Amino acid sequence: MALLVRRYRVWLYFATTGKVSAATRTEAESLAAKASGDVTLDVIDGKGISLLVRDYLDGVAPPIPGLELEMEKAPNVTVNGVSQRYDDENKIESWVFSMRGDAVAAIFQYAGVRLFARNIRGFLGGTTAVNEGMLQTLMHEPDRFIYYNNGVTILCDEAKKESKKGKDILVVANPQVINGQQTTRTLASRPELAKKASVLVKVVQVTREAGTNGFEELVSRIVQGTNSQNSIRQSDLTANDRIQIDLERSLRKLGYAFRSQLSPNQPLSGGQSETTTLRVSGL
Repeated sequence: MALLVRRYRVWLYFATTGKVSAATRTEAESLAAKASGDVTLDVIDGKGISLLVRDYLDGVAPPIPGLELEMEKAPNVTVNGVSQRYDDENKIESWVFSMRGDAVAAIFQYAGVRLFARNIRGFLGGTTAVNEGMLQTLMHEPDRFIYYNNGVTILCDEAKKESKKGKDILVVANPQVINGQQTTRTLASRPELAKKASVLVKVVQVTREAGTNGFEELVSRIVQGTNSQNSIRQSDLTANDRIQIDLERSLRKLGYAFRSQLSPNQPLSGGQSETTTLRVSGL
């Protein structure tokens, strides 16, 4: 009770290697939602634990339990619903909608760099022409940001549209920004400007089955297909390989930093070949 009085956020976990029926899960989550204050219950069953282990092997650890994505609503902007699509053959559901720039910045401020664990590269900072261009747009044409920007693509295990306090919310479980890290972090670096901008957001819900590799292949293809504003190298695409992640973790325990470096340092193009050099240095 003292935690709620002090307005802490309470996140409860129930984990089991067995099964949890949908009815039991719904009832438990409903009871948690009725509590006074900000209380969330996350139920993790045997299948969920298997997926968490796979996420750990992929370098996504600790995972983000969930995020609330607030759909854009402003006096000077008319939004007629959200585009929702379900692919019955591939069992993939997706949503496309716009968010205010400060709402996008807020998800990074809450989740931190874990939000980009499946992204192919780290933050490039303001040194690239694209990132510098985003800053210039935020400063001089924030109302046109959405037209100049490719937007943000978020992959998740589950998504559910809700309405809270007159706002439309998409609640996503285990989200990962697989395209738009530069956009998200640029907005977060200038929140006072971000609130004047809008961003196009695409959320893709992919049902995962433990023991299958289709999910990893799909993620790789989506990442490669959606990252186009800043050039991609082959070493970027292999950076999330499980073998490299395991090497990085093992060498870190010995006090060494591990990274792969492309040679020559050029983007991929038709007919171009390249080699990857592995570098190890002391921490």
